[in-house]
Amino acid sequence: KNNASIQKIVAFENAFERLLNIVSVEGNSDGGIIVEDCLALLLNLLRNNLSNQNFFRETSNIQRITPFFEMPAAEEEEEEVPPVWNVQKQTNILFMLELLQVLISPTNNPQSVTSCQK
Repeated sequence: KNNASIQKIVAFENAFERLLNIVSVEGNSDGGIIVEDCLALLLNLLRNNLSNQNFFRETSNIQRITPFFEMPAAEEEEEEVPPVWNVQKQTNILFMLELLQVLISPTNNPQSVTSCQK
């Protein structure tokens, strides 16, 4: 969790790509505990590790997380009822928002933050 060398080794073994593939196969935000575990691991690899954050950006993984936030269109009804998210979906969304926060943190280099916003 706090060893930058181990984080770097894991990241350069295609961990980001593999984890994001698992998240996608498992249903993105609608997935279960496996998605939560993958997102927790991604957070641990990225938090406080500028090298891994840069590698994550440079390997186009920012674009790969956008489907995570796609929500099905609400069916047109007379009364709009807001969608109800189960606890697991809420947890998955929270982890992904934390991941984004790590990437765009004000303590990061401004150029790095800007590259995440494109």
